[in-house]
Amino acid sequence: MKTLLLAFLLAAVCCAQSPPLPATTAPDAAGVTTDPLSAAALRKDVSYLASDDLEGRATPSRGLDLAADFLEKRHRTLGLKPLFGEAFREGPMLADATKASLSIHFADETVTLDASAFLQAAQTPLQHERLPLQHVDAAQSARTSAESGTASEHALLLDGAPSAAALARATRRKAKIVLIEETSADALGARVPVVVLGRELAEKLRAHPDALVSVTIPAGTKPFATNVGALLEGRDATLKSRCIVVSAHYDHIGIGKPVKGDAIRNGADDDASGTAGVLALAAAMATTPARRSILFVHFYGEESGFLGSRRFVTQPPRALAQIDAVFNLEMLGRPDDIGADCAWITGFGLSEFGERVAKSGAVHKMRFFEHPRYSKMLFSGSDNLPFAEAGVVAHSISSGSLHKDYHQPSDEADTLDYNNMAKVVGALLHAVRDMADADTAPAWVPGSRYAEAAARLR
Repeated sequence: MKTLLLAFLLAAVCCAQSPPLPATTAPDAAGVTTDPLSAAALRKDVSYLASDDLEGRATPSRGLDLAADFLEKRHRTLGLKPLFGEAFREGPMLADATKASLSIHFADETVTLDASAFLQAAQTPLQHERLPLQHVDAAQSARTSAESGTASEHALLLDGAPSAAALARATRRKAKIVLIEETSADALGARVPVVVLGRELAEKLRAHPDALVSVTIPAGTKPFATNVGALLEGRDATLKSRCIVVSAHYDHIGIGKPVKGDAIRNGADDDASGTAGVLALAAAMATTPARRSILFVHFYGEESGFLGSRRFVTQPPRALAQIDAVFNLEMLGRPDDIGADCAWITGFGLSEFGERVAKSGAVHKMRFFEHPRYSKMLFSGSDNLPFAEAGVVAHSISSGSLHKDYHQPSDEADTLDYNNMAKVVGALLHAVRDMADADTAPAWVPGSRYAEAAARLR
């Protein structure tokens, strides 16, 4: 599940325990020739995705790209159609930081700085024109909980030593670029570009608070990260224009501080388990379409603030109004504190989704329920949220908890309960098919902000 990482720090490479298969070998299309819902097939896929060779699958990273290659190959092998036009993958390009520029518009002149002034740029392209200026003391920003006039996007002139706390507050308050007087290593890791002005220009800017700031960082030629998606077209002439999304995030948090000599956060449960579940469902359904179309989607950047799912929602390959429900699979491998043969659904009472999935599960001896703590708390903790905020009925499903290995190097493939995971995924197959074959789609309970968003969507 999501943790807000420093978006500008890239992951490196290291080690962990060996999985059941050689880490250098990506699994073949296990779901094509064997039972894709078996514990063995799920173990095989998780073991590769959570292997050291994938380096914790940070966004962006070499390991994440290897995972995307594997996911695309699997969907191609299953004979599914590409979701993004003629492509199985879609995402933003990396920014070309060498062509970054900043312009400060004073009443009598415009001063332009080139890429050499950027202490750090952005990983993805951006452009902001004539942002108003906010001038804040770094120490004050780190201490206070509010600043005047920061309700809209702005450029921030930060006086004094820029601490991590000051930068965090600045970016939460819609600062799109931070301007500092002198180079400071403490400014590295901010979630927005940081530009060093020098004393003379900084003093002029303080004397002209009505100045406006423009920043441009163009796209380069290499991808930042990609969502991976496949389409199983529905069989019903009328309902096949409607969609059910089955999703999981395939990223994790990469490399961190070593724990007992191991620095790789392999993310077996979070969320190689959900990713393997999506692959299993795709394989199980590939030759027997439902009435509605199914979109099998793997999101990048969940751990960095739902980057992939937010991009999907803002640039959907199918109109959001055509998506009737989202099954988002999140951490399916560790039934540590809830027991076997059950799974919980986030935001259970917010829509009809929970009751309908629970009804399907009961027929197949699987209890889908509302967890007394996590269902409400974690509704906003995964990739279902961007869909829900847009009005699409979307919930996450989990069969575990925030266990002791969560976001630790110890979240390894050999810690998962694959027999129980197979039961959960098998029950989800029936739940997905039941919803995809139903005459009606689930709706939000009236009165919530999600119901209001749905009304605007349709």
